[in-house]
Amino acid sequence: MRNRGLPAALAAAVLLAAPTDAQDDALWKSLMEQSVAAREAGKLPEAQKHLEKALKEAEKFGPRDGRLAVTLNDLGVVYDAAGQLAKAEPLLKRAVTVYETALGENHPVAARGLLSLCINLRHQGRMAEAYIFLRGVASRLEKAGAGESPEMVAALGALAETQTGLGKPDRAEPLYTRAMGIVEKALGPEHPALAPLLEGRAAALRKLNRSLEADKDEARAAALKAAGEAAVRRDAAGPRYQGKTVGEWVQALGGPERMEAFGTLTQADKSAVPVLIELLRSDVSHIRTAAATAIARLGPDAQAAISALGAALKDKNLNVRYWAARALGAMGPAAETTVPALADALKTHPKTDPDLEGPPRYYKDARTAAAEALGMIGAAARAALPQLREALKDEESEVRSAAQQAVTRIEGK
Repeated sequence: MRNRGLPAALAAAVLLAAPTDAQDDALWKSLMEQSVAAREAGKLPEAQKHLEKALKEAEKFGPRDGRLAVTLNDLGVVYDAAGQLAKAEPLLKRAVTVYETALGENHPVAARGLLSLCINLRHQGRMAEAYIFLRGVASRLEKAGAGESPEMVAALGALAETQTGLGKPDRAEPLYTRAMGIVEKALGPEHPALAPLLEGRAAALRKLNRSLEADKDEARAAALKAAGEAAVRRDAAGPRYQGKTVGEWVQALGGPERMEAFGTLTQADKSAVPVLIELLRSDVSHIRTAAATAIARLGPDAQAAISALGAALKDKNLNVRYWAARALGAMGPAAETTVPALADALKTHPKTDPDLEGPPRYYKDARTAAAEALGMIGAAARAALPQLREALKDEESEVRSAAQQAVTRIEGK
């Protein structure tokens, strides 16, 4: 099984861990990674064995160590999934206590631990208790500024399901709707992650005798599932990096492990380029940004991405435009074919493109990055000299400075 790396919760735990023997930490990480691989393969008994061993190692780190919280939580989740509900509950409760001590009660990762406990209570039929805890989870996520995070989607979905279980489908419907809004904003209206929320809302609508609306939700969920399955088949035949397909990277960048996934991609080697090119064509702006950022770091090793980067210079998101220009600049003369697009990018301005995504200052950054890229391309960018000389009159000093340096480089003075 490939090494998938530590999930975000594990990464947070390691950052807040107490100093320990490197050998003990390496053994714990190895056991946790093996448990993740086993769970992904649907081998719960195997995952359970790895986690039970990992817990023995985690206990050595001390009662307030973040690694202990992660291990307790994951083992509790596996017990829960295996139907060992009573065995899971004390582990999950202890995990919440350690999470809150190590990370603070309003940290999204700590809230995720509490969410695991709530799901266990629901599975035990203790809906009222689960509801109280779930409200706390949502409140903490709001306070932490994570009101549109994957954790909030999970909390809202669980809260809605709990409301339905308590016989209050009228309260469940708006919760499902809100969760769907977060997913649609982050991943688009055609993402398969919407399917379970649509199905949950349909169930609530049926209890409210709103069958026509429920039918529409169920039909849409079925269509998304079918499209998702077809995409998975196509994805399986496409490029991979570290064993993950493009679709798996998209999922990682949009899920709870998004920071770890972003960090991994932005430190990628050149074998990631085919995946990064596909990610640069994503419908989701933060995924395109991640891809462009990673390509910028690779520079000349990512020359296969030049054409896709040239197209990204016209992206609706200013951050994507900025990183695309940075990436092309990092490639130097090899990016000669994008000179016309970079010259045009010097005109990125709120007066001509008022509806681009991003704060006003990003317009200036995009123009600056385009000028810098032309300068890095050098003499091969001579055709852009008229646009660069026009940029010498730009109202922003950073743009004027970058344009002047580019003119100097291109003319070889």
